[in-house]
Amino acid sequence: MKISVNWLKEFIPSFSSDTSELVDHLTYLGLEVEEVFEQKLPDSKVIVGRVAEVRPHPNADRLRICMVDTGEKELQQIVCGAPNVEEGMIVPVATIGAVLTSGDECFTIKPAKIRGERSFGMICAADELGLSDDHDGVMVLDQTCEVGKPFADYLETDTVLDIAVTPNRSDALSHLGVARELANCHQIVYPQAPLIEFTRGGGLVEVQDEQACPYYSATVIRGVNVGPSPRWLARRLEQIGLRPKNNIVDITNYMLYSFGQPLHAFDLHRLAGSRIVVRSDVEGAFSALNQEEYRLQPGMVAICDSREPVAIGGVIGGLYSAVTEKTTDILLEAAYFDPVSIRKTAKQLQLSTDSSYRYERGIDPCNVKRVAEYAIGMILEIAGGAVETAEAWGRMPTSPKIV
Repeated sequence: MKISVNWLKEFIPSFSSDTSELVDHLTYLGLEVEEVFEQKLPDSKVIVGRVAEVRPHPNADRLRICMVDTGEKELQQIVCGAPNVEEGMIVPVATIGAVLTSGDECFTIKPAKIRGERSFGMICAADELGLSDDHDGVMVLDQTCEVGKPFADYLETDTVLDIAVTPNRSDALSHLGVARELANCHQIVYPQAPLIEFTRGGGLVEVQDEQACPYYSATVIRGVNVGPSPRWLARRLEQIGLRPKNNIVDITNYMLYSFGQPLHAFDLHRLAGSRIVVRSDVEGAFSALNQEEYRLQPGMVAICDSREPVAIGGVIGGLYSAVTEKTTDILLEAAYFDPVSIRKTAKQLQLSTDSSYRYERGIDPCNVKRVAEYAIGMILEIAGGAVETAEAWGRMPTSPKIV
């Protein structure tokens, strides 16, 4: 599991240690560090730019000519092949002379002629700057970034540790879990979260197999604005090798890696009857988020709407109920699933996901409601909207056992 040192410091701000001491300390605590990644800042000649104009390339259908404001007197012409580049975007621009590293190779940006058109720089994707593996399109920066400033001014250096977590240490499958190990001399700082009153018996949630799913909560949030995540959130995920999707999905992933609690968000309008029924008697084909089809069998936990399964509980969500840029209302799931049930399902399906990996090892039941509240607060802050209703089925302990 990858752990960001900067992310750890969100929980223990007073923690300070050099990398070698931290590695030794974690190894002493039984968390072996297999690899250390020192993340570096981009070249100072990679600056913030604004795409002022985009027009078709006269000699290539897949290329476009961009006129980019880099803070100089004149706009710079740059030929770009990214499918997502648009006028008005704030983007990182490698200017002439910038040295970029991609994998083990370095290359210098020089004036070029691409299919007969001059190009004076490069609008960069995240992988071209060594920030992540994402090459789906150019990076899109916050509109608050100042044109002409070095892009590195908006980044932070970080150290990422790849930790080997043994099967009996499910408590260490999150940044909070690792922070607790290091916090013998430090105070753990928890984020602020709204207090959500989860009602019961309102018809939003029904659990038919309480042994496989002792607790399930669903929160309906209406009026969300789905779009790119703020840069700090996207960067947190990129630092540990995840690819940002959209603000709602990114928040659920942030909660997973912060606290070890899987969450799932559904597009409310894709749920027949706008309700959830948790069953373990469903058979048939299921189209999952990864665009693969799986065969549900009796005994597997199926998260269903009034008509059909929309997720395989604790394992993976469904393709057709996923949150997209068109989503305006969501249903947020926070649940506790039986580890044995999830382990059997994942093995039968030959499918291991970030969620199943944690559920089958056992998550902290005391965290479920708290993390749901953290996620709801972050969604309201970043994506807007308002909580319409929050309902739970079953009960979970709210405080840990004292040993």
